[in-house]
Amino acid sequence: MAEVDSQGRLLVREHGLLPGLQGEAAYQAGDWRLSARADLYQHRIRYRGQVQDGPPLASNTGTRQGRVGFEAAHPLTAGSSLIGGFEWDHWRRDIEGHGSTLGLRERYTTWRWLTGAQTQWLLHSAASLTGSALLVLAQPERLRVRFDGHVYDDVDFKTRSASGLRLTLTLQPALVAKLSITAELDALNIRRSNDATLRQDGVAVGTVAQPRHSRRALGVRVNYSF
Repeated sequence: MAEVDSQGRLLVREHGLLPGLQGEAAYQAGDWRLSARADLYQHRIRYRGQVQDGPPLASNTGTRQGRVGFEAAHPLTAGSSLIGGFEWDHWRRDIEGHGSTLGLRERYTTWRWLTGAQTQWLLHSAASLTGSALLVLAQPERLRVRFDGHVYDDVDFKTRSASGLRLTLTLQPALVAKLSITAELDALNIRRSNDATLRQDGVAVGTVAQPRHSRRALGVRVNYSF
């Protein structure tokens, strides 16, 4: 994750590994394949940013990302399909304080709409390779910010609508029909939010905003079907 200011200068960068689990259930109804999916990833990742008045800050962010979604696919040809769907995304950032600097607790939730296509790129006696490309359109994130030590009141506001892309490649070995390996690249860009009022014991003391930010995830999954 990266946040930038209005001039495009980097403010915050978070990066690291997020191990997790995914479950999916699918149903074939005639030509339609209907599927429901849930993902959950959680770990501490590195935080490289700065405090409000400028000095750099190195810390960690306890990160949890979860998604619940539904997709419908309809064949176009023998090896390709159109895909459409939606998902609900939950993202939690617990930015740890360091020294005299207090941390933040942020919660983001949003609905996303997905549309695109899937096609079989390779069909061989040893394995098959399938790829998909989906356009991702996200509603404005609902964001709640909680300050360590309750130095300010909690703040609730929205970011802006966003767009992105999700690319996947799935390798299916012929010798282990129930096992597959999927690589997924997920990218989303979110514009800066409007300013929200910052309060202390109910009294307005300033404003707060979520900067323009981008989310990038490269995932590798080992799937077992039963």
